[in-house]
Amino acid sequence: MAGTRLTIANNAAFEVFDYPGDYAQRFDGDAEVKHRHHAGVVLVNSGSRHAFPVHGLPLCGDPRCIVVVEAWDRLFSALKSTKQLSFVVEL
Repeated sequence: MAGTRLTIANNAAFEVFDYPGDYAQRFDGDAEVKHRHHAGVVLVNSGSRHAFPVHGLPLCGDPRCIVVVEAWDRLFSALKSTKQLSFVVEL
């Protein structure tokens, strides 16, 4: 099944949160506990029931999250300067 592509979000709106600042106030309850140790989080499809967080290591245990294990800082910096994104995973 190599080369299979899965589109997770297509031209989706998102929010970027730098901890602490606005990020600390955005997540409620359990989500705040799971993500407060991350320096930066991108919330894709924010405001939707299909929203999901994208962040770097460490793992948080939330099955909706996508964890980027390499070059997260560069990706996070690049996302700060854009308005929409498409998220595709290649297996």
